[in-house]
Amino acid sequence: MRSLVLCSLCFLISPAFAQQPTGAKANLKGSLKISLPKGQTNSLANSPIIVTVRNTIEVSSDFFKLGEIADIAGRDEAYKKQLAELEIGRAPLPGYSRSLMPGDIVVKLRAAKLESDRIELIAPPSMRVTRSKSDVATSKLAQIALNSVREALGETPGTTFEAQPPLSSPILPAGTLRYVAGAYRGNPDTGNLTVPINILIDDKPQQTVEITVKVKRKIKVAVVTRIVESREILTSDDVMLAQIELPSGFTQPLTTLKEAIGKRVKRRLFPESPLSLSFLETPPAINNQDKITLDFSIGQLQLTAIVTARQSGAVGDTIRVYCEETKKEIEAVIVDSKTVRLPAAN
Repeated sequence: MRSLVLCSLCFLISPAFAQQPTGAKANLKGSLKISLPKGQTNSLANSPIIVTVRNTIEVSSDFFKLGEIADIAGRDEAYKKQLAELEIGRAPLPGYSRSLMPGDIVVKLRAAKLESDRIELIAPPSMRVTRSKSDVATSKLAQIALNSVREALGETPGTTFEAQPPLSSPILPAGTLRYVAGAYRGNPDTGNLTVPINILIDDKPQQTVEITVKVKRKIKVAVVTRIVESREILTSDDVMLAQIELPSGFTQPLTTLKEAIGKRVKRRLFPESPLSLSFLETPPAINNQDKITLDFSIGQLQLTAIVTARQSGAVGDTIRVYCEETKKEIEAVIVDSKTVRLPAAN
């Protein structure tokens, strides 16, 4: 009887051993299949992996991986590393965010053949992924431009510089910021300057911001004391010296009264307006159609005639005049405001 029972037990047990050979590889649930490293047990390969997506998700690169947005727990280090390196999607622009659904993660797992019954995904119904950014202070950009101009031009008496910060702050990726100021453009004597500021993140160029630097000049110049109409000739009562801030772009200011007195104004000027050389002209000694005296000589005889000027001109200029008696135009040199003389060769 005892022999019969033992034979029956051997018959039942033998097939089970035949179906599980020693040293066989374990097949994991789902689509992922990993050969076990030497010395690893089947229980580790079948251990669960818990993927917990964080409530607050902030990424720094153009694309983000599962390991950047979730905590991955479990004993299977090889599997965890594969999951952490799985690329989930493209990150938004710096400072912006995009939506992410749990289904998006599942789709990526399936596409990478990493989906498995071992994975327990814990995530909110909807998530927001935010791209980190670098904060660039507009006041810092203005100060860098100002320092660059001062270093290039040095200290100029009566001249000051004022940098205008940009209206908005640049939005750039996170990283180590560095600023490089380029050479300014423009003429300090004629108006504003423009300074390009190159912004680098981790020593890689990102953006160039142009800063305007206003040039302010406060010097002693000639100004008018009253309303002066166009074509009026300035007298000593019409001008004075004053310490003022010249308008941006103002050129050729007069710094002495001598430069202004006796000159004719080309445009209307208001009290305290600075005078520029470009606003004035030397008034002609003789105007077109003026009746003037022509001096000429025949041998030892000095003669005069009344002629009409056909041109305007200053003392020393040669102009055409018309002689009524001879009905001819001739050229004569202006001696003063009432007299012209025939050239010596005539």
